[in-house]
Amino acid sequence: METHRVFQAVICLVLLIVTIATLGVTIAILVTMINNENKSSDSDSSSSGSANKVNVPLPKQISTGNENYYGYKDAVELFKNHLNATVSPCDDFYLYTCGNYTASMSFDMSDNANMENMVDQLTNMSYVSSSPEPVKQVAWYFQQCVNARLNWTDLVKDGKVVMNAINRVAKGNESSPEETRFPFYMLHQNETVKEFPNSKGLGFLFGYTSGGEGASNLLTPLTDTNWTNPHGNNGYAFFIDQPSTLLPYTYHTKAWDFFQNQLFARIVRTMLLLAKTQKIQLDMPTLVADAKEIVRFDHLLATKYSTDDTTRRNYTRSYNPMTIDELSKTYPSIDWHTFLLNALIKARNVSEYVLGNASYQYIVMEPDKLRMLNNNLGSQSFVSSRTIINYIYCHVVDANLEYLPWKQGFLKSINHFSLSVHFSEGRVEFDKKSGDTNDGNTMTPVRLS
Repeated sequence: METHRVFQAVICLVLLIVTIATLGVTIAILVTMINNENKSSDSDSSSSGSANKVNVPLPKQISTGNENYYGYKDAVELFKNHLNATVSPCDDFYLYTCGNYTASMSFDMSDNANMENMVDQLTNMSYVSSSPEPVKQVAWYFQQCVNARLNWTDLVKDGKVVMNAINRVAKGNESSPEETRFPFYMLHQNETVKEFPNSKGLGFLFGYTSGGEGASNLLTPLTDTNWTNPHGNNGYAFFIDQPSTLLPYTYHTKAWDFFQNQLFARIVRTMLLLAKTQKIQLDMPTLVADAKEIVRFDHLLATKYSTDDTTRRNYTRSYNPMTIDELSKTYPSIDWHTFLLNALIKARNVSEYVLGNASYQYIVMEPDKLRMLNNNLGSQSFVSSRTIINYIYCHVVDANLEYLPWKQGFLKSINHFSLSVHFSEGRVEFDKKSGDTNDGNTMTPVRLS
């Protein structure tokens, strides 16, 4: 028995030794393999490093016969023009990715290329003559623009385009002239200010300036895809949106201290130049007071009667269908039939369709803001009759800004708000140049005091 136990112990010991030996051999093999892989990796890294010092892996090659070859080639050239490979991305990633690039942004380059291609096609008469009617219409408009630009100085010298737009608004609605005719007080300073527009007057002023002149103001009507059912019978819808301000919303909320001065300067200079084309001498204190009120009202509409872009990205909240009867009952300060008739003045077949269908639903995008606007229209604490009329006309003038005889390059500075008139004070002083007076081109603003 004792011999048997000794024999079993010996066998167990032998098995243990064999197992340990096998495990040792396996570990040794594994370590050898890992070392070999590391050496191979080091070798690859060394070769890559010689090709690119910042350790960017070399790309796979593409043959010239590949259909994507030239697309990749253009992309490579674009990136090569950007890249500064002498800089480590770990030290300065921006300098590494864009350090050598001095051309325009890729989007601008693409836009310019598209524009050049369009010009080539629109001036190719053989292409245009064989194209569908809409293309022929675009080509006709394009040629009219070219002809106008060749004679631009004479076209804009008398401000006729701007004044025609102003006069169309001033004409009002022939069926209700007393309720819809209002003069441009900021230009015609001696006109007696009428009472605040009633619902029909507001309906005309909001609707016609949008639909007839492309100058939306306190209300913004637009046609867009009916995104709840774009493939249904009504693939498009008529939307009623929040105010369109003279300055974008973000200008009012993020840099107002700066941009209020620029907007004020833009209004003053524009009015001076417009008045000069009409041989009108403006009273400066009155002009300054009117311009300041317009700036303040624009800021009020942007900050109190408009919703921020982040909130508006929740599109579901902006889809609020209402019939014309519901609009009239909910927002009675505006005559909605007058508004819609004039907002759709360029599309009579559409206005007949929607107004002839009492159950047609318009989409109100900001119902709460519109309710606030409705409740305050007519209140002097909100806006005076003079200011709201001036504000509406200012949008019309602004939409036609390029049709005034600005000196070359000056309109660009106007549009980029780089003027130096100050808003915060009360009186404007100018240096007169070349003997001109009251000219937005030639008068250099010195200070407001």
